[in-house]
Amino acid sequence: MNRTIVAAIVLGRRVASLAWTAASVAAAAGAAVWFGAALLERRRQRRDITPAVPGREVRLAGRRVWLQESGPADSGCPTVVLLTGAGDQAASWVLVRRGLSDSFRVVGYDRVGMGFSDDLPGPRTLPGYVDELTGVLAAAQITGPVLLVGHSFGGLIAQAYAAADPNRVAGLVLVDAVLPAMSRSRAMRTGIAVDVAAARAFKALSPIGFTRALFAINAMPLYPEQHLLRAAASESEYRRWVGAMRAGFAGNAAREVAAVLPGAVHFQQSVTPFGGKVTVIHSRLLGTKWYRFQKDVAAQYPDSTRIFTGNRLHNIHLSRPDLIIGAVHDQLAL
Repeated sequence: MNRTIVAAIVLGRRVASLAWTAASVAAAAGAAVWFGAALLERRRQRRDITPAVPGREVRLAGRRVWLQESGPADSGCPTVVLLTGAGDQAASWVLVRRGLSDSFRVVGYDRVGMGFSDDLPGPRTLPGYVDELTGVLAAAQITGPVLLVGHSFGGLIAQAYAAADPNRVAGLVLVDAVLPAMSRSRAMRTGIAVDVAAARAFKALSPIGFTRALFAINAMPLYPEQHLLRAAASESEYRRWVGAMRAGFAGNAAREVAAVLPGAVHFQQSVTPFGGKVTVIHSRLLGTKWYRFQKDVAAQYPDSTRIFTGNRLHNIHLSRPDLIIGAVHDQLAL
């Protein structure tokens, strides 16, 4: 074989070997940088989400759950229990809690895998979430009636709990709640799939500060109400909310969002609706269909009131907390 050809082959192999080695080193360095960035981001998140209200850890099936309590220990009224939407944090109820805690005992919690609770995958079935709520009420030593205020997926959990133990529930306030019939709607299924994909993308990009940047410039697409909260909350409350939300997206938010549709299907198949007093507060999140779903569910409850926000903003507890506060006072006759 021609010496020139042999030399070229040898040189090519050396170049390929060096390129492979360089690529391996770059990949390892990139992985180390990514892992280090992820650790730093988690540390920043934990530093930023000091609890906004008094709280304590309780144990449920070996997992730690962060329980938040405010208001008088014995108000003479049912305890108000706040249930967050999928991937959301108890910190998001700050404005509603502020408006209720003077009159009522208010309890909220970060579900397992979220916020200050154990950073582990929590119960991702509707019965599992209902059992978790049952455990939280027991741990908080709430033995009397409760008024459940549930936003989005929290509204579905509230309805399922009320159906399972109607004698315990004084009423429901459903805030742009996920409804069982939504499981049959292609538009709703598509919307949930988009939210799951977005939450997964935010999780993947969190270690390099992507979600931090979105919150910093008020551009988080899942929370267009962010600027309204910033105007209404104190600086410390707002910082805690941002820190809690970043931690959620970096953690298990996507898994919770993925549990929404199966939960709606389960409810549709096996749960009997609650027969007590219900207030439905809703937006026009996905247009006419969302509006119709909310109107239909209010009609299914024999003792219901429906309140329309007049806009498409889903996080009503951030944009119109006054509607929720008023609904609680109306239900508890104060």
